Amino acid sequence: MLDSGSNTSCVLKNVKKVGLSDTKTHLTMNLAGGNKKSEESELLIISVVSTTEDHIQRSQRAYAINKPCSPARSF
Repeated sequence: MLDSGSNTSCVLKNVKKVGLSDTKTHLTMNLAGGNKKSEESELLIISVVSTTEDHIQRSQRAYAINKPCSPARSF
């Protein structure tokens, strides 16, 4: 989930880290319903480039975490 409009972007920890710079850190996430989740993470700097326009490129910070989303529950 890369979202330049959000406070935090996340990727799975098992993402291929070829050419990505990383910094080890601790991340605490505030979840829906007032819950919190805390885990060791890596802060990655990811370069995103267009496949059709050579001049379009953006760097994005993202945290590598174990599981970015919980399964949806039905009521």
